[in-house]
Amino acid sequence: MQVGKPVLRCFVFRSLVAGILLLLASCSNLSMRNLTVVEIANDVSIDLAIEGSLPGNRVVTQKVIATHNGEEHQLLAQIEIENDTLTMIGLSALGNRLFSVIYANGELTQQSSPLIKRAIAAEYMLADFLLCYWSIDLLEARLAATTLRVQQDLFENGKRTFYRGDFYPGAKAVIEIDYQYKDPWQGRVTYRHIERDYTLVIETLAVEAL
Repeated sequence: MQVGKPVLRCFVFRSLVAGILLLLASCSNLSMRNLTVVEIANDVSIDLAIEGSLPGNRVVTQKVIATHNGEEHQLLAQIEIENDTLTMIGLSALGNRLFSVIYANGELTQQSSPLIKRAIAAEYMLADFLLCYWSIDLLEARLAATTLRVQQDLFENGKRTFYRGDFYPGAKAVIEIDYQYKDPWQGRVTYRHIERDYTLVIETLAVEAL
């Protein structure tokens, strides 16, 4: 029986995840910690628990271009979301594994390749991803106890602006997220963290059901 391409890709991804789990189990320099909150902007921390907050049972393939201090880095990311477990794998243009991040039961496990000179903590990668793809209602609830607010522009494919203060648009923007389409899982997402001076351009290449 011939295996279809989506099924084959999911099988390959699952095999890759299984291999990473085995590698993590035998690796002494992996990072594992309980997930509580992360600072997404200066003096603004939110809870990153993902349980029930994302559309589940899918594998997403994305091309990510990160820009900071005039330097540009490109990678291929594969994200699996299944039953409140999220796995992120970063691959170089040559197919070398750069990092793996696994969230399960409120715990983050991360491993970074020696190819990365300065590894980014897993919770920050997860935070950027969630700010792009969480629903606006959930974001408002998570930000309610902070000084940060979010505004969604329904006339610009749902553009999101995170800002400080009680008045918009006069308040200072901290993070801006532009969407190519109304469905954030299609096309390109441009994430600009103005306060920390970096940009992520995330292009979804494929979304496959598990």
